Amino acid sequence: MKIFINADDIALSSQKLEAITIQNQLEGTISDVIKKDNITLCLVNVGFDLFVEITRKSLKRMNFENGSKVWCLFKSVTIDVAG
Repeated sequence: MKIFINADDIALSSQKLEAITIQNQLEGTISDVIKKDNITLCLVNVGFDLFVEITRKSLKRMNFENGSKVWCLFKSVTIDVAG
């Protein structure tokens, strides 16, 4: 079985959020930041690798870089299961 979540369906936070309706929150570390054209992808290791698409403005505002500890937030409805 494979589970897919689109990179643009995941949000990043610098801390776990308690007062939020999104219950799926995975703690991880940014292992790479990839900038290509107008797209910025963060490769986040949460025990497995997730690609997370964010804006360059958010990258700068949140001061995210390789080694940054982050929380990946996503709704259950964004999960696709195959196989």
